Amino acid sequence: MLFNAVGQTAQANSWQLMKQQAQIVNSVNIIWYQQVGLSIFVSQVINLVSPQATIFILSIIDKFGSLFKNRKLFYTEEDIKSYFIGPEFDISSRLG
Repeated sequence: MLFNAVGQTAQANSWQLMKQQAQIVNSVNIIWYQQVGLSIFVSQVINLVSPQATIFILSIIDKFGSLFKNRKLFYTEEDIKSYFIGPEFDISSRLG
C-alpha cells in the first residue's frame, strides 16, 4: 500500500510537471520571438564571428608590425651607401 501511494504521488507530480512544460511551450509565441529573438540571434552571431575576427585582426596587426620592425633609418648618404653597397670587394684577401 505504501508503494502504491508513492507511485500515485510520483505520477501526479509528473503530470503537473508535464502541464507546466506545456504551458511554457504555449507561452512562446510571435510576440516572444519579436522581443527576445533578435537578442538571441545577435548574441549567436557575435559568438560565431568574434573568434575568427580576433585572429584576423591580430594577423593584420602582426603583418604591419613586421613591416616597421625591420626598418632601417638612414641619416646620411654614407649610411645609405654602406648599407646597400657593402664593403669593398677584394679577391686577393679571399683567395689567400
